[in-house]
Amino acid sequence: MARRLLSLALTVDQHDSGDYAWRILESPDHFAEFEVLVEGAVLYDTYADALKAGCDALLALCEDPLIGPMEDAPPDEDF
Repeated sequence: MARRLLSLALTVDQHDSGDYAWRILESPDHFAEFEVLVEGAVLYDTYADALKAGCDALLALCEDPLIGPMEDAPPDEDF
């Protein structure tokens, strides 16, 4: 079965308290609409700290970070 790269995005949001939080978003159908796949449980004092934690979480989703996070492609899908 063919595999394809997951369509993921990392975002950092600032809360009203001034703290920052990261989220990994996924577009299941590989189009413009994204939904939250996973989000951090910890708030960070800086954007940079939240971004680094989100990047670490994104890399943890990869079996091989040189290839990226993959999923099995539906059998009828052409590349």
